Amino acid sequence: MTLSLKEAKLELLSKYKDILEWPTPESGITILFRLMSKSELDVFNTLCIKEEVTYEAENFILDNIILYPPKEVLDDKLLEGEVKQLVPVVVQASGFMGVDDFLNELNLQRHMVTSMMGQMMAFISRAFPTYTVTDLENMNYKQLARLIALSESLMQVKFDIPDLTQTPKNILEKGQEAKAKLTPEQIMEARKRAEDIIREHHASTK
Repeated sequence: MTLSLKEAKLELLSKYKDILEWPTPESGITILFRLMSKSELDVFNTLCIKEEVTYEAENFILDNIILYPPKEVLDDKLLEGEVKQLVPVVVQASGFMGVDDFLNELNLQRHMVTSMMGQMMAFISRAFPTYTVTDLENMNYKQLARLIALSESLMQVKFDIPDLTQTPKNILEKGQEAKAKLTPEQIMEARKRAEDIIREHHASTK
């Protein structure tokens, strides 16, 4: 049974952070797709002949990047001309084809890392570099608060509520200076407590 557009969005948002949609101009289908990675774009480019998008390149997009509706629905309802319109939309949205798009996203992310959440993640990552950004974004506020407290213990520096004049670099430099003052036993104890949180977090997401 095919999910409705609303149901598909809710399900996909639990797996992918960025989901984009494109309404087809003639067949009346709303297509959901994700951003391509750099390696996926490389594969797509190898399937193209010079600047011509081949049938194989189109199918690579349909099979791997389009999330909704299912491939059998697309095969049945999507018009050939719409496929040729869809592919450049997906490739352009992925951000690697234009310098301006990439720089705009970079400036946006620079602004976001000065937010409280951005600086919390920078603070935790300095103490516990095994965590990825996705790991931290998937945690609730209690788990983040515990990790910040452990980071403070490990680095011997307090995490203050940041203002816009602070940067992650400021926080990391303070943490690096303080970390040198800890004994090996203190570092091991803090890391042991962090490993307990990691296990709890992974258990809660299964």
